[in-house]
Amino acid sequence: MGKAGRPKGTLKKGMKYLDEDQLSRFFQMVDKGKDRRDMFLFRLVLFAGLRVSEAAQIRLEDLNLDSYEISIQGLKNGRRKTYNMSGHLFFKLEHYLKLRSRPRYAKRGNPFLFPSQRYHDEPVSAQMIKNRFKKYAEIAGLNGDFSVHSLRHSCGIIHARNGESPIVIMLWLRHRNINSTQIYFEQLRDEELNSRAKQSFQEYL
Repeated sequence: MGKAGRPKGTLKKGMKYLDEDQLSRFFQMVDKGKDRRDMFLFRLVLFAGLRVSEAAQIRLEDLNLDSYEISIQGLKNGRRKTYNMSGHLFFKLEHYLKLRSRPRYAKRGNPFLFPSQRYHDEPVSAQMIKNRFKKYAEIAGLNGDFSVHSLRHSCGIIHARNGESPIVIMLWLRHRNINSTQIYFEQLRDEELNSRAKQSFQEYL
């Protein structure tokens, strides 16, 4: 098998993902900002390994509040995957939905989970999500090379570190082929992280 290509957001000297300390600092700043949307949005990006456009395009109809589920439409290959949200993540969602239901934010029936604040029938822009990430990352003292996509890579690294198979991670991240997933295991070998303690999303959600 040929060497896997580097996914978007990676560098020759290593993948740009946030380690435990960086994730902790980032979410501390998000929580300090007290924006309910951002508190849920960025945790969801980490949890499901979302691409920015995937996060922006989530619709209210993709939620099943009775079963704690959210359905994500993969943009690159059309694959849809349903995720069961943890208690803490679901609590953040409920907290955000209370805010979103207010007339000021509902925007005349906007169908998107994260609605545009300017247009009543469009989602929040991908650029706005990127700008919000940069704001919190800067306050947290993180390197300017990090991006929202770094949270997606953090998701892959956490799953790989916890011993999950490449196939499981490929499906979780909605990759088109296994080569894109294998890069996380190569990263762990390169940095000799396999012996480190398992990491849980609960630390950040």
